Amino acid sequence: MTQSNSNFNEEISKKTYEDLLAQADDSKEKELNISDENIKQIIKDLNRTYPTEKVFHDQQLQEKLKNVLRAFSHYDRETCYFQGMNFI
Repeated sequence: MTQSNSNFNEEISKKTYEDLLAQADDSKEKELNISDENIKQIIKDLNRTYPTEKVFHDQQLQEKLKNVLRAFSHYDRETCYFQGMNFI
């Protein structure tokens, strides 16, 4: 793969992530079959992610992980979210 292909694929991935996150931010979780329970589980699991590692106590890092998990929930609506996915 050439450098330009790599950059192109990175831009596509970034745009896809941003689009999925925008869908989540539009508060359409219920319409898209992403239940309140899944969102609550994501938030609950964030505190369980490597609880002894101080780096995972950082609010900004937890917010980023939450966004990735919410975006994935929109990407794969059949799987959505299940406990333990926070270790991706």
